[in-house]
Amino acid sequence: LDLVALGSVADVVPLDANNRILVHQGLARIRAGQSTHALVGAAFNAEHPDMLLGYEMNRHLARGPWKPVAERASGEGGGLVAGSGGVFLVIEEARHAAARGAAVHAAIGPVTVDAGDAEATPSRLERLANETGLDDADMIVSANSGALARNAAEAALAAARWPERPVRAIANKTGHLREAQFPLAIAVAALSIAKGRPVAPLEAAEASAGGPPGTIGVVALGHQVAEAMVRISTPEQAR
Repeated sequence: LDLVALGSVADVVPLDANNRILVHQGLARIRAGQSTHALVGAAFNAEHPDMLLGYEMNRHLARGPWKPVAERASGEGGGLVAGSGGVFLVIEEARHAAARGAAVHAAIGPVTVDAGDAEATPSRLERLANETGLDDADMIVSANSGALARNAAEAALAAARWPERPVRAIANKTGHLREAQFPLAIAVAALSIAKGRPVAPLEAAEASAGGPPGTIGVVALGHQVAEAMVRISTPEQAR
Protein backbone atom coordinates (compact mmCIF):
# COMPACT_ATOMS: atom_id res chain seq x y z
CA LEU A 1 0.00 0.00 0.00
CA ASP A 2 1.18 3.51 -0.74
CA LEU A 3 -0.66 4.96 2.24
CA VAL A 4 -1.62 3.26 5.45
CA ALA A 5 -3.49 5.28 8.06
CA LEU A 6 -4.19 3.25 11.15
CA GLY A 7 -5.05 3.88 14.77
CA SER A 8 -4.67 7.14 16.64
CA VAL A 9 -2.62 10.06 15.37
CA ALA A 10 -3.59 12.43 18.14
CA ASP A 11 -0.09 13.90 18.14
CA VAL A 12 -0.58 15.03 14.53
CA VAL A 13 -4.23 16.05 14.28
CA PRO A 14 -6.99 16.58 16.85
CA LEU A 15 -8.23 13.18 18.07
CA ASP A 16 -11.88 13.94 17.38
CA ALA A 17 -11.05 14.91 13.78
CA ASN A 18 -8.49 12.33 12.71
CA ASN A 19 -10.81 9.76 11.10
CA ARG A 20 -12.26 12.44 8.86
CA ILE A 21 -8.88 13.90 7.93
CA LEU A 22 -7.28 10.53 7.18
CA VAL A 23 -10.07 9.50 4.81
CA HIS A 24 -9.79 12.91 3.14
CA GLN A 25 -6.00 12.65 2.80
CA GLY A 26 -6.08 9.11 1.45
CA LEU A 27 -8.64 9.99 -1.21
CA ALA A 28 -6.82 13.23 -2.11
CA ARG A 29 -3.55 11.38 -2.68
CA ILE A 30 -5.23 8.88 -5.02
CA ARG A 31 -6.95 11.63 -7.01
CA ALA A 32 -3.67 13.55 -7.26
CA GLY A 33 -1.97 10.51 -8.77
CA GLN A 34 0.34 10.11 -5.74
CA SER A 35 -1.14 6.73 -4.78
CA THR A 36 -3.23 3.95 -6.28
CA HIS A 37 -4.84 2.54 -3.16
CA ALA A 38 -5.03 3.18 0.55
CA LEU A 39 -6.04 1.40 3.72
CA VAL A 40 -7.81 3.88 5.98
CA GLY A 41 -9.41 3.11 9.29
CA ALA A 42 -9.22 2.98 13.04
CA ALA A 43 -10.18 0.96 16.10
CA PHE A 44 -11.55 2.05 19.46
CA ASN A 45 -11.98 0.22 22.76
CA ALA A 46 -14.61 1.88 24.94
CA GLU A 47 -13.76 -0.30 27.95
CA HIS A 48 -10.84 1.90 29.02
CA PRO A 49 -11.82 3.98 32.08
CA ASP A 50 -9.65 6.87 30.87
CA MET A 51 -11.70 7.12 27.68
CA LEU A 52 -14.95 7.18 29.62
CA LEU A 53 -13.47 9.72 32.03
CA GLY A 54 -12.65 12.06 29.16
CA TYR A 55 -16.25 11.90 27.93
CA GLU A 56 -17.64 12.35 31.43
CA MET A 57 -15.43 15.34 32.27
CA ASN A 58 -17.11 17.15 29.38
CA ARG A 59 -20.55 15.84 30.42
CA HIS A 60 -21.06 13.91 27.19
CA LEU A 61 -21.98 10.46 28.54
CA ALA A 62 -25.62 9.36 28.55
CA ARG A 63 -27.07 8.06 31.81
CA GLY A 64 -30.11 6.04 32.80
CA PRO A 65 -31.96 3.60 30.52
CA TRP A 66 -30.82 3.34 26.90
CA LYS A 67 -32.64 5.58 24.43
CA PRO A 68 -32.42 5.93 20.65
CA VAL A 69 -30.23 8.77 19.41
CA ALA A 70 -33.27 10.87 18.43
CA GLU A 71 -34.69 10.65 21.97
CA ARG A 72 -31.59 11.23 24.07
CA ALA A 73 -32.33 14.89 24.71
CA SER A 74 -35.21 13.68 26.89
CA GLY A 75 -32.95 11.32 28.85
CA GLU A 76 -30.30 11.79 31.48
CA GLY A 77 -26.76 12.95 30.82
CA GLY A 78 -25.08 14.15 27.64
CA GLY A 79 -26.40 11.62 25.11
CA LEU A 80 -23.23 9.75 24.10
CA VAL A 81 -23.12 5.94 24.41
CA ALA A 82 -19.63 4.61 23.65
CA GLY A 83 -19.02 1.50 21.59
CA SER A 84 -16.02 -0.68 20.70
CA GLY A 85 -14.95 -1.80 17.26
CA GLY A 86 -12.56 -1.48 14.36
CA VAL A 87 -13.24 -0.49 10.75
CA PHE A 88 -10.79 -0.41 7.83
CA LEU A 89 -11.57 0.67 4.28
CA VAL A 90 -9.68 -0.04 1.07
CA ILE A 91 -9.99 3.07 -1.09
CA GLU A 92 -8.67 2.43 -4.58
CA GLU A 93 -8.28 4.10 -7.95
CA ALA A 94 -10.83 2.54 -10.32
CA ARG A 95 -8.37 1.37 -12.99
CA HIS A 96 -6.08 -0.17 -10.39
CA ALA A 97 -9.00 -2.08 -8.88
CA ALA A 98 -10.09 -3.33 -12.31
CA ALA A 99 -6.58 -4.43 -13.20
CA ARG A 100 -6.33 -6.71 -10.18
CA GLY A 101 -9.93 -7.95 -10.46
CA ALA A 102 -11.06 -6.43 -7.18
CA ALA A 103 -14.76 -6.28 -6.32
CA VAL A 104 -15.90 -2.65 -6.32
CA HIS A 105 -18.66 -2.01 -3.78
CA ALA A 106 -19.24 1.69 -4.47
CA ALA A 107 -17.64 4.93 -5.59
CA ILE A 108 -16.55 7.50 -3.03
CA GLY A 109 -16.92 11.19 -3.78
CA PRO A 110 -14.91 14.12 -2.43
CA VAL A 111 -14.62 14.20 1.36
CA THR A 112 -15.19 17.66 2.81
CA VAL A 113 -13.87 18.26 6.31
CA ASP A 114 -13.72 21.07 8.84
CA ALA A 115 -12.61 21.32 12.46
CA GLY A 116 -13.32 24.93 13.30
CA ASP A 117 -15.02 26.75 16.13
CA ALA A 118 -18.12 24.95 17.42
CA GLU A 119 -20.06 28.24 17.50
CA ALA A 120 -19.92 28.45 13.70
CA THR A 121 -21.08 24.86 13.17
CA PRO A 122 -24.40 25.62 11.37
CA SER A 123 -22.77 27.71 8.64
CA ARG A 124 -19.96 25.18 8.23
CA LEU A 125 -22.45 22.33 7.85
CA GLU A 126 -24.29 24.24 5.14
CA ARG A 127 -21.02 24.83 3.29
CA LEU A 128 -19.92 21.19 3.57
CA ALA A 129 -23.31 19.99 2.31
CA ASN A 130 -23.05 22.33 -0.69
CA GLU A 131 -19.49 21.29 -1.52
CA THR A 132 -20.30 17.58 -1.27
CA GLY A 133 -23.62 17.76 -3.15
CA LEU A 134 -25.57 15.84 -0.53
CA ASP A 135 -28.90 17.34 -1.58
CA ASP A 136 -28.97 14.78 -4.41
CA ALA A 137 -28.55 11.81 -2.06
CA ASP A 138 -31.34 9.24 -1.76
CA MET A 139 -30.71 8.80 1.97
CA ILE A 140 -28.32 9.89 4.72
CA VAL A 141 -26.16 7.70 6.95
CA SER A 142 -25.18 9.57 10.09
CA ALA A 143 -22.00 8.98 12.11
CA ASN A 144 -23.50 11.13 14.86
CA SER A 145 -22.09 10.33 18.32
CA GLY A 146 -25.33 11.10 20.14
CA ALA A 147 -23.77 14.00 22.07
CA LEU A 148 -26.69 16.38 22.59
CA ALA A 149 -25.45 19.67 21.17
CA ARG A 150 -23.95 18.04 18.08
CA ASN A 151 -26.99 15.84 17.60
CA ALA A 152 -29.19 18.94 17.65
CA ALA A 153 -27.00 20.67 15.06
CA GLU A 154 -27.21 17.70 12.70
CA ALA A 155 -30.97 17.31 13.23
CA ALA A 156 -31.50 20.98 12.37
CA LEU A 157 -29.49 20.59 9.15
CA ALA A 158 -31.41 17.47 8.12
CA ALA A 159 -34.78 19.07 8.85
CA ALA A 160 -33.91 22.15 6.80
CA ARG A 161 -32.22 20.49 3.81
CA TRP A 162 -33.42 16.88 3.69
CA PRO A 163 -36.88 16.74 5.31
CA GLU A 164 -37.98 13.94 2.95
CA ARG A 165 -34.77 11.91 3.09
CA PRO A 166 -34.51 8.91 5.42
CA VAL A 167 -31.66 9.27 7.93
CA ARG A 168 -29.93 6.35 9.66
CA ALA A 169 -27.97 6.98 12.87
CA ILE A 170 -25.56 4.05 13.13
CA ALA A 171 -24.85 4.82 16.80
CA ASN A 172 -28.22 3.25 17.55
CA LYS A 173 -26.67 -0.14 16.80
CA THR A 174 -22.96 0.28 17.48
CA GLY A 175 -22.59 3.10 19.96
CA HIS A 176 -19.95 5.72 19.23
CA LEU A 177 -16.67 4.22 17.97
CA ARG A 178 -14.89 7.57 18.03
CA GLU A 179 -12.08 7.36 15.40
CA ALA A 180 -13.78 4.42 13.68
CA GLN A 181 -17.24 6.03 13.44
CA PHE A 182 -16.77 7.85 10.13
CA PRO A 183 -15.17 4.85 8.35
CA LEU A 184 -18.00 2.70 9.72
CA ALA A 185 -20.66 5.01 8.28
CA ILE A 186 -18.88 4.97 4.91
CA ALA A 187 -18.74 1.16 5.00
CA VAL A 188 -22.46 0.89 5.80
CA ALA A 189 -23.30 3.22 2.90
CA ALA A 190 -21.01 1.34 0.49
CA LEU A 191 -22.50 -2.04 1.40
CA SER A 192 -26.01 -0.64 0.96
CA ILE A 193 -25.07 0.57 -2.53
CA ALA A 194 -23.40 -2.74 -3.41
CA LYS A 195 -26.36 -4.85 -2.27
CA GLY A 196 -28.92 -2.57 -3.91
CA ARG A 197 -30.90 -2.26 -0.67
CA PRO A 198 -31.41 0.85 1.46
CA VAL A 199 -30.18 0.75 5.04
CA ALA A 200 -33.10 -0.43 7.18
CA PRO A 201 -34.43 1.81 9.98
CA LEU A 202 -32.31 1.51 13.12
CA GLU A 203 -34.93 2.95 15.47
CA ALA A 204 -38.69 3.49 15.38
CA ALA A 205 -38.42 7.22 14.56
CA GLU A 206 -36.44 6.62 11.36
CA ALA A 207 -38.56 6.72 8.20
CA SER A 208 -38.57 3.79 5.81
CA ALA A 209 -36.75 4.13 2.49
CA GLY A 210 -37.85 3.36 -1.04
CA GLY A 211 -35.98 1.44 -3.71
CA PRO A 212 -32.28 0.78 -4.23
CA PRO A 213 -30.24 3.91 -3.42
CA GLY A 214 -28.04 5.34 -6.16
CA THR A 215 -26.32 7.81 -3.87
CA ILE A 216 -26.00 7.93 -0.08
CA GLY A 217 -24.74 10.92 1.86
CA VAL A 218 -22.57 10.31 4.91
CA VAL A 219 -22.55 13.00 7.60
CA ALA A 220 -20.21 12.93 10.58
CA LEU A 221 -20.08 15.33 13.50
CA GLY A 222 -17.51 14.63 16.18
CA HIS A 223 -18.77 14.61 19.75
CA GLN A 224 -17.15 17.99 20.38
CA VAL A 225 -15.59 19.41 17.20
CA ALA A 226 -14.90 18.39 13.57
CA GLU A 227 -17.33 17.66 10.79
CA ALA A 228 -17.12 15.70 7.54
CA MET A 229 -19.39 14.76 4.66
CA VAL A 230 -19.00 12.48 1.65
CA ARG A 231 -21.12 11.06 -1.18
CA ILE A 232 -21.13 7.29 -1.72
CA SER A 233 -22.58 6.27 -5.09
CA THR A 234 -22.88 3.45 -7.55
CA PRO A 235 -19.84 3.48 -9.86
CA GLU A 236 -22.13 4.59 -12.71
CA GLN A 237 -23.26 7.68 -10.77
CA ALA A 238 -19.84 8.69 -9.47
CA ARG A 239 -18.80 12.27 -10.06
